[in-house]
Amino acid sequence: MNLLHANQPHPLVKVFTGKVPFNDLISAAAVQAILLGECPERPIHPSCTDRLWTLTQQCWSQVPQDRPRMDQAIEELSVFSP
Repeated sequence: MNLLHANQPHPLVKVFTGKVPFNDLISAAAVQAILLGECPERPIHPSCTDRLWTLTQQCWSQVPQDRPRMDQAIEELSVFSP
């Protein structure tokens, strides 16, 4: 488990909600949720498509090798730009 990753807010979730993931929990509970493999709830936002949410969940993977590399994430995100 990459604890540095676990302690960093996920930017895609924050973009849609304006809040860091697990913002309703105290810090210790948020860390515990992440260590237990929980992901934040999917934001209700018209731009949060299934494809974008899948990428977000991949970035939250507990197994670092299962997370997309930055170039893969950028390539995936490029389909959303005009």
